[in-house]
Amino acid sequence: MLPAFDAKRGESPVAFVVRGDAGPEAEDMMCLCRKKLTSCKGPREFRLIAFEDFPRSTSARSNGTSSKPRSGT
Repeated sequence: MLPAFDAKRGESPVAFVVRGDAGPEAEDMMCLCRKKLTSCKGPREFRLIAFEDFPRSTSARSNGTSSKPRSGT
């Protein structure tokens, strides 16, 4: 999860999820988070992205400092 600009709160958590063809939809993940997490800890949005578009460092590790996937979503 990474922060994204939110006009009301300043920042809101956004979850970037790499999902396969048979994986859950964003709405299903949001419902699960609402059941299991308090409202302040859960993401406000899910962005489903392809594995190739996930932000990576030069050593091919997940780059948690970049909030924008390579595809520009």
